[in-house]
Amino acid sequence: MNTIQRFATGAALLSALFTANTYADATDPTAPTLPLRYESAFADFRAQQDTPLLPWKHLFTTAGDFATTTTQTAPIVATASNASLEAQANNAPSATASDTRGRIESINTTEGKVKLKHGPIPKFDMPGMTMVFRVQDPKLLTQIKVGDEVGVTMEKIGNAFVITGFQK
Repeated sequence: MNTIQRFATGAALLSALFTANTYADATDPTAPTLPLRYESAFADFRAQQDTPLLPWKHLFTTAGDFATTTTQTAPIVATASNASLEAQANNAPSATASDTRGRIESINTTEGKVKLKHGPIPKFDMPGMTMVFRVQDPKLLTQIKVGDEVGVTMEKIGNAFVITGFQK
């Protein structure tokens, strides 16, 4: 077969393929469609099984630091640096007088917030730690200064813990 004959045969085959048009017309609403196939990216996901889940309060010491081991299941004891805060919290006159005792670390009057290193708060089942709390009434910030050891009353408003009062 010479080159011209091969070219003619190839052209005839191509024209036959294009005229057969095995693909459905995209504008025809009655044309059949291919079934959709969805494969999840998480199809082979398996939950981690090697470490048991623990309550959050066992992951921290009463000083608010991370515990040394993540598999600790016994209650955590107070560290020497925070023993005075815990003793003050346990010796509080009553739950109505204050929910916990703590030391004022910093005061942000523009945002109405206080950074407080506090002892345990049994009312919320919270260990002692250092946290930033919003103050319900910004006028309360005039009663305190950095370094004060104070009793604190708190409420949970929405998802936030809010300081409602200070007792010196």
